Amino acid sequence: YKERYTQSSPTCGLLRPSSKLLGANKNIPGFLIPLKRSSPRVLGGLHVIRSRLKEEQEAELQKAQRWIDVHLGSESLYGGIQVYYDPFCACWRWW
Repeated sequence: YKERYTQSSPTCGLLRPSSKLLGANKNIPGFLIPLKRSSPRVLGGLHVIRSRLKEEQEAELQKAQRWIDVHLGSESLYGGIQVYYDPFCACWRWW
């Protein structure tokens, strides 16, 4: 039972440190670490998406506030402006 885990098995891809195959192939790119995993991770995901949406929302809020100030006056709106993204028209709207 113990011998089974100490010897390298050709089916599972594990090599013992003293293996001749390891010494002969260690200079081949992608032999020890697969090439796709050797590149650095790209940061992002949901955090980047959330921050971009928040930045776009702030920009639209400022644009809406400027429009209200120019066309209606700063004191004519009670309660402020609400900005939201409409997925049906794929654009920002406000009310």
